[in-house]
Amino acid sequence: MNNYCYPDQKDYLTEIYIKKKELFPGYWYNSEQYILDVVKMHLNKHITPGDKVSLLDAGCGDGRLLHEIGYYFSNILAVDADPGRLKSAIKSVKESELAQKVIFRNVSIENINIENKFDAIFCSHVLQHVHTGTLKQILEKMSKLIKKNGLIFLMTCHSILEHDYFIKSYLKGSELIEETINEEQFNQLVLNIEHILPIHFYARKALEKELQKLGLDIIDFKVFHQVENIPGIKTDRCIDQLINADHSLQMIAGRDMLIVAAGY
Repeated sequence: MNNYCYPDQKDYLTEIYIKKKELFPGYWYNSEQYILDVVKMHLNKHITPGDKVSLLDAGCGDGRLLHEIGYYFSNILAVDADPGRLKSAIKSVKESELAQKVIFRNVSIENINIENKFDAIFCSHVLQHVHTGTLKQILEKMSKLIKKNGLIFLMTCHSILEHDYFIKSYLKGSELIEETINEEQFNQLVLNIEHILPIHFYARKALEKELQKLGLDIIDFKVFHQVENIPGIKTDRCIDQLINADHSLQMIAGRDMLIVAAGY
């Protein structure tokens, strides 16, 4: 059993941020659905459904996204370091069709001890909150747990700079503050219980390089959750598609990104 507690319980800070930054009503949800459609496209293209198609949900949180992609798999291992959020995930699937095929474990990703390998690994919005010294262990663990030609889907925060950077998100009165901090300060906040959310924004090239070092092949990259209007790009339901059709726009847009990697 872990003692870790995710600082943004019930995603309170995140919801305030979305209300503050959302380009238009419903955009944040639509943007996530766009990226989930990309995930499903790759699953349909690269993985043949069957009785033993397996998924590792590495950092399942409250289980929300299990309901989006879980139907595709016959065997699912869902892990999370926060026992409270894991309890919510268990409750969310208890009376659903997923109940018979999901095994839950309260463990951090790097400490998963299992010999089985998976057809797909899904890691959504976890990496931006882990200690930088743990990142390599997490990526190594996932590279060892993915089958040959299996797919790893990483969704995390995207740096539009050429380097990583760090912020802390917190409330000051009723105002949401995002303050730039250094790596040491970020790591000190990873285990905080003060309702301060530390966020690591990853430079795409650096993260992809780490994955490639582990023998993984990068097969797709997308950005999503735009937070600023871009000159010349119409702000409507198609904004993510338009940005992702242009490599130069991908580099300057998107609070979040999806990297799809394949095992050798």
